[in-house]
Parts: sequence; C-alpha cells; structure tokens
Amino acid sequence: MEVGDDGLSVHRLVQSVVRDSLEHEPQTARMWLIAAVGIVDQAFPANGDDPRTWWWCARILPHVLAALDCLAQCKVIFNVTADLWRRVGLYLLERGQLAAALESFERMAVVSAQCYGATSELVATATNNMGSVFIRRGDLDQAWEHYARALEINEAVLHPTHPAIAINLSNLGQVLLNLERPGEALPYFERALPILEAAHGLLHPDVAKVTSNLGHALQNLGRLDEAYERCERMVTIIETSPGIAPSHPLLATALANLGQVLRQMEKPVAARACVERAWHITEASYPPDHPLVATVLFTLGNVLQDVGDQTALDVSRRLLISVETFHAHDQRQLSNALKLLGRILLDRWELPEARERCEQALAIDEILYGPAHITVGFDLNTLGCVLLAQQDWGGAKGCFERTYAIFLARLGATDPYTTRTRDALAQLTERIG
Repeated sequence: MEVGDDGLSVHRLVQSVVRDSLEHEPQTARMWLIAAVGIVDQAFPANGDDPRTWWWCARILPHVLAALDCLAQCKVIFNVTADLWRRVGLYLLERGQLAAALESFERMAVVSAQCYGATSELVATATNNMGSVFIRRGDLDQAWEHYARALEINEAVLHPTHPAIAINLSNLGQVLLNLERPGEALPYFERALPILEAAHGLLHPDVAKVTSNLGHALQNLGRLDEAYERCERMVTIIETSPGIAPSHPLLATALANLGQVLRQMEKPVAARACVERAWHITEASYPPDHPLVATVLFTLGNVLQDVGDQTALDVSRRLLISVETFHAHDQRQLSNALKLLGRILLDRWELPEARERCEQALAIDEILYGPAHITVGFDLNTLGCVLLAQQDWGGAKGCFERTYAIFLARLGATDPYTTRTRDALAQLTERIG
C-alpha cells in the first residue's frame, strides 16, 4: 500500500487477496461494500454534466463502476446507488458515451423500482433520462415513449407544478421540434416555463434551457421578434447565473441559438459574432465526439456561408466528417450536414459533388419525414437549383414540380416560397418548351 499526495494505491494482488477473503465472510463483505459505495458516492460530483468536473469524473469513474458492480454481484440493494447511477449516466451522456449512459439509467431504474416502487419519482427520472439518450441517438419514437412514460408517472405522484413535470413537458416539446412540428411543441414549452421560473427563479439552467426551446419553436414558426427576445434572455440568464461556468454547454448552445435567430432576421454580422463565440467555447471545452461540436459547427457553417467567408467549405466538410464518424446513427443530423455542404458547393459551382450531397440528403429526409413533407420540399428546391446549373432541364423541372406541389399544399398559394417556385417553374417550362 502506498499513500500519495492525492490518493491511496493498493497493489492489485493485495486487492485480489482481500476480495477473496471476503467471500467467506458475507456480512463483513456487505459492510465493506456499502462503505466503499458510500465513499465513491460522496466523491463523485453532483453535477457531472458540468465540464469543470469532468477531469475528476473521469478519474474516479472506474472506482465508482467497480464498487457498483461488486454490489450488484453480491445482490446487495442500497438505495444510495440510484442517485449515483443517475449522476454517472448524466456525465456519460454529456461526454457522448450513449450506450454506457443508457445502461447507467437502466440500472438506476432497476434500483429505484426495488427500493421505492415501479411508479416512484426516481423511476420517472431514470425513464426521462433514457429518453434523453434516445433523442441524442435520433430515435425520436423511443424518446417520445420514454418522456411520455416519465410524465405519466410524475403526474400521478407529484403536484402539477413540480419542476420534474416541467422537465418532462419540455422534453416532449423537444421531440416535436425535432420532428419539425413547432406549432405542437410550443404549448409544452409554454406550460413548462412558468413552473420552472416559479420553482427556481430566472437564473437557473433549466429555465435557460426551456427558454431556448421556446425561442427555437417561435423561430421555426416565423415569430422572429419573440424568438430573439427569448434567446437573448437565455444568454443573459446563463451569463449571470453563478452556478454556470463560462465554458458551460448551455452558454454555447444559447449563443448558437441566438445566432440562428439573428441569421433568420438577416443580421449576418451579429449572427457570426454569436456563433463564433459559441464555437470558441465548444472547441476549447469538448472532445471532437461531443454532440455539441457538430451542432455548433453546423450553425457556424451556415453563418459563414451567409457572409461569403471561404472557410465555410472547410467547416462544412469538418462537420460531415464529425457526423459520419461519431453520430452516423442520427440521420437527421447527417442530412443537415449533407445539405449544408451541398449548398456551399453549389455556391462555389462545384456541381457534381453538390448534386451528390443534395441527393443523399433528399433520400434520408424522404425516409425520415415522408415524400410530401415541407423539409423534402426545400431539399427538392436545392437539388433543382443544382440540376438547373448543370443544364439538366428535365431533372430540374421534375424537382421544381414536386417542390411547388409541396409548398402549395403546406404553405399556401400566396407564400413567397410558393410564388417563387411557381415563377421559376414557369420560366423553366417556357425555356425547354
């Protein structure tokens, strides 16, 4: 045994001998197992999703898992382990280790059910967190199922204004946002936000997150002034919250969201400033496999394209490599990366690859959303522009015809997208006779 300045080390052979000796003394083994779990429980940070704690989480995680595995092997049920599995799972989720995070939340659910019952608040929390793993994977059906089950449990055992219910509501709204259904998502965020503000005040990460989601829904509905107000408010909340580090993912996400709204408001310089700041935080704080890296790269690529910055192409290629390497399971994210690269290549007149990328994105979105979805309409419009540039008149006409039909059905005859597509189609038809 050796004692250092920052820890205690025991030779592996000694560890093995001690463990073997405990096999013949079950009561003593139980006592020491519970003591070991208690020690790692106190040592593992309460906020493992905070980047400031990651160095310590990474160092102590093997000891935590070893203690928990020994406890499970000995069939010892210890209620403290439910929350410990929760914290471990949140840390792994933020580090992008989705399979390990899901296993942690599943084990949390098992312990919680054994200690408190299958419909306890802790089981709801575990179920909700499993939903967060599925939404990161892009499995929106499973995410919705788990979030809805968590809400069902919590509404049965908690007061209607409990913060856990608000979190469940916000998460369900997030699924709807990812399904391109912002109008349906908005009521979930509008119901969740007052609950969290009453429970925590304005300077709280959960309030900031729901405010962001609400702003995103408003942005997608074209209510840009309201979206800007919400997103700017979120940045202020995060920056003035004493519990949030300057490098916290919430701030990077908030700045990226604000940049998206500014971009849609046609304020590219302000948008670029926000998103570049978000990228500096993200690049300095996270490994390349972290989900936030791809998210901010996507926004950065868009704003750089808007201002005509030639580095947009490099950013979009880096994004596609990141998604294909680390997040290929998330087809929605893959499609977005392909579309961004396709648009930038079109602007640079690199037409063969632009066509390839746009066709890949279209194929994905038709599977994800169906052939008549508005997202598919925009995909077809971009592909049509590429084919037009290649003088593939027939292919372009076919794309614009489908685009017009979708826009007419989804947006109406007077919407600018519909009228522009109709005019382009008429000009193309006249040209080819």
